[in-house]
Amino acid sequence: MRKYFFIVLMLVMISSCSFNTKKGIKISIENKSNHNLENVSLSTTENVIELKLEKLNKGDVYSDFLSLKDNKVDGAYVIKFKRQNKEFEEHRFGYYTNGTALEDSMKIEILNNEIQVKYGKEK
Repeated sequence: MRKYFFIVLMLVMISSCSFNTKKGIKISIENKSNHNLENVSLSTTENVIELKLEKLNKGDVYSDFLSLKDNKVDGAYVIKFKRQNKEFEEHRFGYYTNGTALEDSMKIEILNNEIQVKYGKEK
């Protein structure tokens, strides 16, 4: 009887674990502003891995995966970009802990005067 209890307990423990071995977050950046953007970059405050785009035209959407495999401490996400004929903008947002994202995905919408970020969990 103990043997069966142990087997059931192990199966419950294994099935409750997440098998997502990718350490990072799916990202989507959408340019909803009236301007084309240049030199777009997304990273973390640790700046270990940086996703870079030379240009993101108005109406365009860029999707990728931001790896956090080399991040070790708590931090936030950082997006930098330059609007046409303007200075660079830098926005910090969100949170990850010990190099692990708290969400599965993040959608960044760049508007004329601000950015909006929406987070999601995969089911």
